Amino acid sequence: MAGLGLLFGLAICAACGGSIVTTSAPQSTTYNQTWTKSYGLTTCGDWNDAMTDSQQWVAAADILTGARKKWDGDEDRPADSLISRFQRDITEACSVDDNHQLPEIAVGTYLIGRDRYSP
Repeated sequence: MAGLGLLFGLAICAACGGSIVTTSAPQSTTYNQTWTKSYGLTTCGDWNDAMTDSQQWVAAADILTGARKKWDGDEDRPADSLISRFQRDITEACSVDDNHQLPEIAVGTYLIGRDRYSP
């Protein structure tokens, strides 16, 4: 199962070397990333100690939007309340260990809450 999660994480974060790539849909799904480090290189320590609430929210929005598009074919922007919940769930998961990578945590969060987060 861990291998599946890793593959899922790599697929979601295929563009994490720079930023999550989003495409424009009728309702814009593009977010303005303000965190200067690649999400793929971001740790829970960064999330907990360096990222602002706004940077966390945009990262959560980017990652959640990318996951929904990749795995569920959804082109719409998730509701702000769902993004905020995803952000809170990542924060909770990151409270365990500052050394975990953000993509790992985000993928685990999405997989555990897929019924909640998928369209």
